[in-house]
Amino acid sequence: MNQALSWGAIAAWSWPRKLLLLVGGGVLLLGLGQGAHLRAGDAALARAQARGAELQVTWQQQADQAARLAGEQARLLQLQRRLREAQAPLLPEGGLPGLLQDIAATGRGLVFEQVNVLAAQARAEYAEVPIQVRVVGDFSQLSGFVDALLGLPRRATLHDLQVSPLDGREQLRLQLQLNAYASGVPVEAPVQAEGALMASRNPFSASTPAPAASVLEGLPVDQLELVGHLADPRGAVALIRAAGALYPVRVGDRLGPDQGRVVRVEAQQLELAERVWVEGGGWVVRSRVIGVNAQRSFN
Repeated sequence: MNQALSWGAIAAWSWPRKLLLLVGGGVLLLGLGQGAHLRAGDAALARAQARGAELQVTWQQQADQAARLAGEQARLLQLQRRLREAQAPLLPEGGLPGLLQDIAATGRGLVFEQVNVLAAQARAEYAEVPIQVRVVGDFSQLSGFVDALLGLPRRATLHDLQVSPLDGREQLRLQLQLNAYASGVPVEAPVQAEGALMASRNPFSASTPAPAASVLEGLPVDQLELVGHLADPRGAVALIRAAGALYPVRVGDRLGPDQGRVVRVEAQQLELAERVWVEGGGWVVRSRVIGVNAQRSFN
């Protein structure tokens, strides 16, 4: 009843009073709505500020981690450089044929009777590769040969040197064991731009020597002798002695004037496939085997 009377009393008000009441009610509702909106905005702002502070901490942690990583990478590059410098005198992977060629080059004028590569002995951080060498020459040649071996760019040590005279000849036989050392710790080589490599080449330097296969193609097979056998990551390698020098030969290399191609390399023999002319039969393929100690056979 009181509520009805109140509304009745309000209805009896004059229009200015009614308008004032309406405006006051609108202002009150607007204030309540604005207050609720501001409280929601303040809460969202607080959450955004907290998230921003969290992201700032995360960013700072990642920045510190990146700085530490950059320092670690710099130290790693420095250690790799020092490791490469330490490994420089060691035998690189697959570098045994090159070492044997260096040995042959230092012994020019000598007669190589034996070059025998023994099984590598693994150590903690390197591998020891024993190579037995037996050569014949006069005293001055042998002395120069030993000095040259000690001066090889790849680190090697000499052991068990034995010198004996040859019956009825003014020459001596030298037998020794050369231990080469190969690195057992792989390390990535520094990347170098192709342009820098081109710029580092000396245009007036001597040209690269002809490969072993091209040299041996011009020699009769009877003058080639199998004196050793080894293996590297690329496969089996036969050591051929010709004119006092050693040459590494692989399957697919050409030997001799009859278009001979190496088809098999084993520890005790090397097999060639030669193309020869047979009267009345034309061109035929002939198998030829070169064994250790100059043993040869035809099939």
